[in-house]
Amino acid sequence: SLPPASLPPASLPPASLLPASPPPSPLCRRRAADMALSNFLFAQCICYFLAFLFSFIVVVPLSENGNDFHGRCLLFTEGMWLNANLTVERQRFTVQEWGPEAACRFSIFTGLLSLLLATVQAWRTLFFLCKGHEDS
Repeated sequence: SLPPASLPPASLPPASLLPASPPPSPLCRRRAADMALSNFLFAQCICYFLAFLFSFIVVVPLSENGNDFHGRCLLFTEGMWLNANLTVERQRFTVQEWGPEAACRFSIFTGLLSLLLATVQAWRTLFFLCKGHEDS
């Protein structure tokens, strides 16, 4: 007798001769669709949370700078660094021209709008994800 390693491999019958597998049940297809929808809603919720976070990162510093500089806009400000003496330890920035106020107002407005919309959409998506409702 031949050793097992030298035996010819058993050939499989062609696919046309194999018995057909039954189609997946509607319950399995529904579970797969629900899982895909849940994954999609979770990804949307994460994206809305990131939009909220980035909007918050924009709005807070712009608002603080507006208060600190008495309503003047620091965006697009032109100026120069001046040294008080020849050493580097005493430098200051002298403003030659402040940036337009519209630049700060527009940035704060779009940041607040984005913050609000991201909050509403994240809550809505999280609600659909937790309750299992489909988005219509």
